[in-house]
Amino acid sequence: MKKSKFKIIGFSVFGVILTSALIPFLITCSKQNDQKTKINSQKQKTNTDLEAKSVNFDLKNNVFDKDISKFVLNFNTNKESNLQVVATFDVFDKNNKLLKTIKSNKVNLVSKKFVFDNLDENVKYQLKQIDFYDPKDLNKVIYTKNDLAFNFETKIDDSVARTVELIIINGLNGFVDEQVIPDYSKRTSYLKAPGLIRILNEINKIKKERGANNVAVVMGGNNYYENNKSSLTRAQYTAAALKFLNPIATSIANTDLNWGYDLVDEKTKHFKEYIKTLYNNDGILSVNSYLKSGEQTIAMANNSKIINFNGFKLGLVGAMSNLVNFGSNINLTKDIKWFSNEQTANLINAEAKNLKNQGVQNIVLLSSFLADKSKENNSLVSDQKSFYKEVARMSKLLDSNINLMTASNPYKSFNIITNNKDNQPLTVVQSKPTSGFVRYMISLNLYNRILKTETKLVDKLSTSGDEKGYNYTTHQDLLDPQKNPDFNDNLVALNNFINNYKDHEYEQLAQKILIKNDKNVELYSSTYTLSSLGGFISDILAKYYQAPFYNKQTHAFEFKQTQAVILASNAIRSLISAKPIKLENLNQILPFNDTLVSGEISVKDLKKFLINSHRTQHYNEPYQFSDTLKVEYEEQVKTNKPKKKTTKKQKQTSDQKLDDVVLSNPKTIIKISLKNADGTYTELNDNQKITISVMDSILKYNKGFKEAILNKTYADQTNIRDLLRAYLQKETQIDEKYNQKTFFKNDQRFINKNQANPTSTPVYNHINESINNKQANHLRIGHWNVLHQTGLNDAKNYALAKTILFNKYDIIGLTEIWPAQGDNQEQNNLPVASIVKYMNQLSGSNDYDFVISDNLKGDENDKLATNNHTSTERIGIIYNKKKANPIAFADNKIGHVYSNPLEDGKYEKQQTNYSRPPYAIKFASVGEIKNDFTLVFAHLDSPGTYPSETKYQKKEHLLKRTELVKEKAISSNQMINKYEQGSREVDDAERLVKVMEEIKKIDNNKDDDYFFMGDTNIRLHNQQWVFRTFIQNGYSSVFADNDLFKSSLSGNPGEFANSYDKIFSQVNGLTISNPSIYDLWNAYEDQIVDQVWLKKVRALNPHEFHDKLFYIRNDISDHAPTYFDLGLNKDDSK
Repeated sequence: MKKSKFKIIGFSVFGVILTSALIPFLITCSKQNDQKTKINSQKQKTNTDLEAKSVNFDLKNNVFDKDISKFVLNFNTNKESNLQVVATFDVFDKNNKLLKTIKSNKVNLVSKKFVFDNLDENVKYQLKQIDFYDPKDLNKVIYTKNDLAFNFETKIDDSVARTVELIIINGLNGFVDEQVIPDYSKRTSYLKAPGLIRILNEINKIKKERGANNVAVVMGGNNYYENNKSSLTRAQYTAAALKFLNPIATSIANTDLNWGYDLVDEKTKHFKEYIKTLYNNDGILSVNSYLKSGEQTIAMANNSKIINFNGFKLGLVGAMSNLVNFGSNINLTKDIKWFSNEQTANLINAEAKNLKNQGVQNIVLLSSFLADKSKENNSLVSDQKSFYKEVARMSKLLDSNINLMTASNPYKSFNIITNNKDNQPLTVVQSKPTSGFVRYMISLNLYNRILKTETKLVDKLSTSGDEKGYNYTTHQDLLDPQKNPDFNDNLVALNNFINNYKDHEYEQLAQKILIKNDKNVELYSSTYTLSSLGGFISDILAKYYQAPFYNKQTHAFEFKQTQAVILASNAIRSLISAKPIKLENLNQILPFNDTLVSGEISVKDLKKFLINSHRTQHYNEPYQFSDTLKVEYEEQVKTNKPKKKTTKKQKQTSDQKLDDVVLSNPKTIIKISLKNADGTYTELNDNQKITISVMDSILKYNKGFKEAILNKTYADQTNIRDLLRAYLQKETQIDEKYNQKTFFKNDQRFINKNQANPTSTPVYNHINESINNKQANHLRIGHWNVLHQTGLNDAKNYALAKTILFNKYDIIGLTEIWPAQGDNQEQNNLPVASIVKYMNQLSGSNDYDFVISDNLKGDENDKLATNNHTSTERIGIIYNKKKANPIAFADNKIGHVYSNPLEDGKYEKQQTNYSRPPYAIKFASVGEIKNDFTLVFAHLDSPGTYPSETKYQKKEHLLKRTELVKEKAISSNQMINKYEQGSREVDDAERLVKVMEEIKKIDNNKDDDYFFMGDTNIRLHNQQWVFRTFIQNGYSSVFADNDLFKSSLSGNPGEFANSYDKIFSQVNGLTISNPSIYDLWNAYEDQIVDQVWLKKVRALNPHEFHDKLFYIRNDISDHAPTYFDLGLNKDDSK
């Protein structure tokens, strides 16, 4: 007998027809092929047409298929029949010692082949007996073959024949578009998020290496998490784009459910249809996704899927987080059946066992279980109080059939080993959000036996550059087959889809009206008081919103009509200037991802917290709240008390407050009344409780308010924008009562008790009169960094001019004006003159003129300059001649460039000066009221980069930095470079006191109203300590140092990155109001630019195609214009 060498594990018998090529399994039978079969006399004859006497049975041409690990016995009979067969084997070890006798299950004999699969390793088998059963009576044996002299043995072959691979995309967070951020300090750019094209390129590379048939892609959730402010079609866009990955299966993650409201319509309003639309396929896996429908439950997804890699079977089981109810859109999850951890684990284990019975050799659990990794060690820690530890609890309930468990964590990546319920190791993996994926690699031998498995996190793509994203492969090079060795046509197809889809959808958005505004009602937001826009939004929400309360005992939701809605003032932005509200306006009105938290609160507590007195904002005004409440307050007017000797600590506190904008006297709420169905109000006593729904950002910064909301059981994860999207369409028109012109006079939700006539309650109104085309007694003054303005880009000149006119500037200083070269005055004036030319043309006047400084340069500029970059710039000032004109200083010169001496730096180790010295100019108002004032403009040094050897500080440290300096817990010196703030620009800010002193000196102190404005490159939350000396010398910041006053445009369309642009004042007699930053992302909506302009800028780079918001940042500016309104004073004589 000849022996075969092959590797097989396990033992089972089943009938299969082999379609692939067979090779001889070198065995011979001890009997000749013409040997007659003996009929077992104990077996009864049947009335089948297979008579015992006529059966000839021989073993013939026995073969082994190496590719799929099967041993086949071919039978030669004189009759063909669909028989069932049972085989009995004696199993011997290598020393011919009998180990056991085993018997197969019944299997069909088809085409006279009997197939043995998954045999044990390194043992000998002797075929002892084969029983053939009556096909009409499967319990009757019609004949038996005994004493077959047949045996064979197996032997291991450990050489790797191939590796199959599962790619798990998890945590893409909606970043279909890559994010490239310019770094002006390094004169280059870096890749912040790689985007889908770059990920698809990486998958192409793997398929090229492995072979396309050996690679499969699945999606594990968290792929729709990112908020794309440029469009409310983010889920449609992401779902359609992800199809290019060809995922064969997906799991359901709770965060995905929050970002697909644009997919919800009559067809998809139920969860089952919604997730199919979201994932764009039917391969949704979840053993525990059931919808409650009365007494029945409806399965919403498949339990599992088998991937057949040419004979090797990989199983996928899906499971949804048990906490999906607490992290998802309430409208989609309120009817989902709840499962405990134990119940879910039982479902997973049962499904895994079922897959094993189907010949699956390896099983992956695609889950959205929320996970976190212990900081102390490389393991998961179970914590019943934290839902981020859910995966740790679940893993201990799984059996050994699960080989890999994927987890969900929107903040970090990990690849760790934990233990399952059998105390066996279980790998748990989560890919890094926005940048990579998981590779699960299984190495096989020729016969599909698993030799090893490996799990790898891809945190950095091969084309994404270095660790910080520099030196990346450009988007254009990825699409070039000559430059990309892994190029595939699918990259171009995806790129074309992205460009065409976005361009088309954005235009569709512009036309979709949510609510009409035929009466031309003007809605406006206010940071410092109740506003017509805030009132309108809160009233709409209060009218329709059903507050959810989750019953932990029944695991079901109960709903109550909310009695009041409370929103944060600084979370509501934008002016709706007598226009209908369109779909794209929602992202402009509500730029943040705010949701509602509902609960009960006592009236006593509500009185305490309804006034917004958050310490970082220093104003005492109410949150925006619905008119279902009527609030009576009392203003605490400050009285002049005899001065007391101040302590050093009090002096320090006073100095620090110079940086804050205090806009009103403190207020105390006296009475709260609740609106009745007939429109009247009933006063509430302090012990009564009402149901309120509060914007979650309020509770983040007001712990006391959060604790005061009783019975808070659920924070609805539905974005307020998405609620408004549904609610606004239920209305027909915007009511005239919300018109900004009359809102403050007529609205009765917030009343001053001491005011004799409540309808004329004087509430601080920061709305500039220019909204009503009245600018008497005011000048609008501002600054704008206009991004390398040369005057050569005509489309840019036009957009800058229209933006300045739209915002009704009377004086605006422009930084980043290209330096003068040579003596050609016309050419040197072009950067500013080209803007003014368009302003006069568009306004149909000759009202606008300009002043432009000489080149502003420091001692090192020429040495550091290159052909493509110079730090030398100029400053241009555009002004309305009918409102104000520049006047000479006491030295009879208009304008003054700071002398800029070399000085020892307070933070720099060497002597330096301004790379662009500040430029001062004095203006006088035109008209009956004649006031003069001095403006100082500057563009400080580029922002310091983070030291390469220093790790980023934690977010909580970032927020505490100002407090640490105030408390003298750390010195200002310790702040340098530790919080992304370079020492050079901090020294620039430190020298501003000397700059202002020089200007006062050259003007003989003739003025007492000074303003500093410019791009300081001082980052968010650094203002207090960087400008400490400036503030202590009497200069106050017009802008608060918070998110509301971010002014630099982010590389992520629709978002702002930092609060670089500052305005400081030192005034005596003149007043400041309406400190604002125009949202430049609204340029299309405000009709500053249009499709004609877009075609022009796209034509400048015909080989590139970007969505339209890209060109706002690239072809207008990467900063938003800033401004304030200067109130004139006829009694101000200096």
